[in-house]
Order: sequence, then C-alpha cells, then structure tokens
Amino acid sequence: MDDQTTDQPEAGAVRAELERICAHPLFAQAERLKRLFRFAVDETLAGRSNSLKEHTLGVNVFDRGLSYDPATDPTARVYMARLRSKLIEYYATAGKDDEVVIEIPKGGYTPVFRPGARVGPPPVDPPRAIPAVTRRRVPWSAAAALVALVGVGAYWYTHQPTPTSSVAVLPFVNMSPQPETEYYSDGLSEEIINALSQLPALRVVARTSTFQFKGKPQDVRRIGKQLNVGAVLEGSVRRDGSSLRVTAQLIETTSGYHLWSGTYDRSIDQIFTTQNEIAQSVARTLRAALVEGRPRPLVRPATESVQAYDLYLKGRYAWNRWTDVGFEKAISLFDQAIAADRNFSPAYAGLANCYSLLALYGVIAPRDAMPRAEAAASRSIALDDSLAEGHSASGLVKYLLEWDRDGAGREMRRALELNPGYVDAHHFYSHILLLDGRVDDSMRELQKARALDPLSLVLQSDVGWTYYLTHQTARAESELKQTLGLDPNFNETLYNLGVTYIQSGRFLEAIDVLERARSQFATQQIFGALGFAYARGARQHDARALVGGLERASRERYVSASSIALIHMALGDADQAFKWLNRAVEARDPLLLLIDVDSIFDPFRPDPRFAAIRNRVVPPAAAKWLSRRQ
Repeated sequence: MDDQTTDQPEAGAVRAELERICAHPLFAQAERLKRLFRFAVDETLAGRSNSLKEHTLGVNVFDRGLSYDPATDPTARVYMARLRSKLIEYYATAGKDDEVVIEIPKGGYTPVFRPGARVGPPPVDPPRAIPAVTRRRVPWSAAAALVALVGVGAYWYTHQPTPTSSVAVLPFVNMSPQPETEYYSDGLSEEIINALSQLPALRVVARTSTFQFKGKPQDVRRIGKQLNVGAVLEGSVRRDGSSLRVTAQLIETTSGYHLWSGTYDRSIDQIFTTQNEIAQSVARTLRAALVEGRPRPLVRPATESVQAYDLYLKGRYAWNRWTDVGFEKAISLFDQAIAADRNFSPAYAGLANCYSLLALYGVIAPRDAMPRAEAAASRSIALDDSLAEGHSASGLVKYLLEWDRDGAGREMRRALELNPGYVDAHHFYSHILLLDGRVDDSMRELQKARALDPLSLVLQSDVGWTYYLTHQTARAESELKQTLGLDPNFNETLYNLGVTYIQSGRFLEAIDVLERARSQFATQQIFGALGFAYARGARQHDARALVGGLERASRERYVSASSIALIHMALGDADQAFKWLNRAVEARDPLLLLIDVDSIFDPFRPDPRFAAIRNRVVPPAAAKWLSRRQ
C-alpha cells in the first residue's frame, strides 16, 4: 500500500473496521457514502491510492460518464466532505474505543489507517459536561503502554501551545437535509469566532479569511501556513426540525494531530450553550488564558427567542454578501428579529451597521440614514453595554454620519476593550486615527486588523489607500498593484489605484482603472473620481456628460454632491463646484470626511471659500493636520 506509514494496522483489521463502521446506524441508510467509503479503502489497500481523484470517484462511485467534469459537478467533493464529517462523528461517539482508526485528511481523498491508541497530545484539563470527547483505550501490554506514554509526554512537553496560541475556525459544513439552511452553519461558525476572539491571549483569524476556504478541499497544514495559525477548528451542523447535531474537532496544523473533538445532540433552543461549550473546549485545549484566570461564559444568550435568533443569523448571512442588496435584505431580517424580541441587542447593532454602510455607498441619503442608525446603535448599547458590536456600530455612526471623531474613537476603543480580536473595530479605528493625523498609530491598528484577517482584500487595499492619503504615491501604487494581483476585479482596489494615478497626474491610466471599477460596482465616489479624471485627461465632453447625468439623477434620488463638486472643479467651474460642495455639507456626505487628507480636494484649497466649508466638517482639534501637510 502506498502513502501509508509503516506502523499501520494489518489489511484484515482495516477491512473489519470498515465493515464495523458501515454497519453503524450513522451509515445504515447512506448507501452512496458506504459505496464511496468502500471504494476509497479498497483502492488504498490495493496500492492504488494515487488514483483517488475526483474524476475517478465520479466515474466509479457515482456512475458519471467518462466526460465527467469535477469543475462543473461537485458531487465527489460534496460526498467526500460528508463522509469525512460522518467519520469524525463516529469516532467521537461509538468508535472512540476502536483499535483501528480510518481517517480521510482534508484536502485529499486517500484514507489513512492508524492504531486507535495513537492519539495526539491530550487536551489540558478536559472540559466538564462535554459529550463524546474523544478518549481511546490503549490495548497494549503494560510495558508498551509505558513507552508510549513517555513518548506522548515528551511530545506534549515540547509541543505545548503557548498562551499566545492562534486558531482559525473554518466554516462548519452544512449537513442538514435542507441546503437553504446554510445560513445556520455559517452563523454558528461566526458566533464561535466572535466568542473566541474575546480572549486576549488567543489570536483568532477573522471570518473574511477563514470563509475563503469554504467548500474547498484543503490540507490543514497548508491552511496553517496561509493563516499563520497553530490550530484549526472544523466541524459540521445538521439541523432537522427542532433537533440539532453539531460535531467539531480541533487539529494542530503542524502535525495534523486531533487535539480535541466533540459531538453535541441538542435542541435548537440550546444553541447558545452548545456554542459556549465548543468555545470553552477550544480555549482549554489551547491553554488560552481566560479573564482573571477563571473560565467565564464566552457566549451569553442574547435572546430566548429561537425565532429571533434564526432571523438574526439570516440577517448576518445577507450582510456578509457586502452588497447594497445584501444590506437591504439584512435590514428586513434584523427588523423581523427585533419584532420577535424587542430586547435583542445584536440585531439592533446589525441594523445600525446596515444603515451606516448604505449611506456610505450612497444607496440612501445620509440625512435619512443617520437617525435610524443612531437610534439602533443607542438601543443596542442600552440593552447590553458589554456588547462590542453595539459600541462598534455606535462608533461607525459617529464617524460616518455625525462627524464626531472623538466620540467615534471612544466607542471603537470601548469595543476593543470588550473584544480585542474584533477586526471591524480595529479597521474603522485605523481610519479615525488617520483623519486625526496619527499616521503611525493608524498603520499599527491596520496591521493588527491584517494579522487577524490576513486574506482580506479590503485590508490589503487599505494599506495602499493609506499611503495614497499620506502622499506616498509610489508605495501606494506598489501595494495596490500587488493586491490587484490577487483579484484583478476587486472594486475597492481599482478605485484606490485610480485616485493614486490622479495624484501623480496620470489621468489616462486613472480613467482605465476607474472605468473598470465602475463596471464592477458603481459607488458614488467612483463617479466623482472618474469625472475628475475625464476633465483633466482631455475628455471634457465625457466629464460634462457624466456631471449632467448626476445632476439630473439628484432630482429623483440621493447622489453624492461631493462627486458633482469634484467634476465641476476639474472642469474649471469653481462657482458650481462650491455650490455643490456646500450642498454636500448640508447632506452630511461621508466623502467629505477626507477633505483634509485626500489630494483630490487640492484644487479647492486656494479658494477663500474652502476654509469655511472645511471648518464645518473638520473638528478644531484636527486643524493641525492640514498645516502639517502644507
């Protein structure tokens, strides 16, 4: 047999274990899974594990023709993920004492066979009342057992996770009969991330990065290197009516050892207890320091209403699409969650964030969004002052809509006190620090966010954007081009590179990337920058056509007055530019937040009318920034 270790069990013992598993109730009605399982084991025992590819499985197990294309038909991947999850569940319960273990590592299709006694390093202080924690008996002689224990002890001594451990929570696989309940498994994963991120001694990778591995076969060792973490938590969720089954396992990324696993059979109304037990088990296993050295609940029930919580998770699922349609759908779902429980603090925080970002993207007028966002954020904090999301939402309202930088900074700092691993708070706080001229502090905060969310394109793009705003044009261009190499169509990076080209006077290049950005997602700021580049890049006709269209549209819906003002100024019509800039102040246009730091506003600065407008936007304490730049 290839790809197996020399101390593997005999083929007969492996086949006996295979039949034992297939006869278990978990597999009794799963004929396709059993067929897949038997085929994979037989091929490996026959020395043909190298042939276990998606195409081979599709043709031989699932009766697809030779033209089967795994890129368009994920059947093999989906069933292998289910088989892997079933095996985890089996060995966490009925198979915990089996003398042979059959595993299928993530990222491949080849089974691995090992003695049941060869477990990884044991968790420190195993959690109480956690059902089905993996513990296997040792069926060896006393002398052999002693040798084994010495070996494990030596391993554990040299591989103890330090108090600065790190973990990534991968998206839990949805094993429910209804595929549309995926929001629930995603929500559970996100809630565990939020719970663990409260521990200052534990670095927890954010959702944006971990969810990039969703639905993709991956090796945990590779994930560990990409995310720079020592452990990965993965699992599955099966929801059927009011019943819930959650399986979870914690794997060390350097060795592939299973550090801990558990299975939870609960009712839907016990979801908070389940989340807390999983989070506590991970924290104990990684020896993460808890607050004051004592375990405390990492997940506190925010509502007793199953309906409200279900609607909230659907709202988060819509929010995470990060589109205007997603935000609007999330508002409807958060409103429904609040109707089911008027005291549900997280739903109010979610509602506030939706209104703030819809105003930022120009989907709704800031003046309309501000009272709704402020009321929702205030209500969230009033209901639960210890909720980091509520304070972050309040900080975002103060920053984007109320133009209260001091208040926004206080709220973001409070959010980070409550949850040091809260990426959004680090990110937004970096913006506030930058606007106050604290460039080094801003970059440090942004790098903290990137350490927690290393695969986030938004954060990587923001590094280049920060260089742009501080007039480090060459560094900005270099950073942004690197980010575009990861995703050449990422809207925010295209915009940031476009204004960087404007800053260096390369208007034709700016037009090229800004037109690409507009084709992806036409935000209000893109219109202003593109019109500016048209006017300065010898395409005045296009600039006039664009600004005329924006002015006509503004009679029927919200349009950023700042964008219109920028185009008029680039065309040389200062009177029209200042007329629209004054309207932008009255409308609380979020684009004016950058009036002191964005070079695209430089043509306005020599005009005496500019100082009066600037003073209505910028707090007096921040006045030092412009003089320092000049």
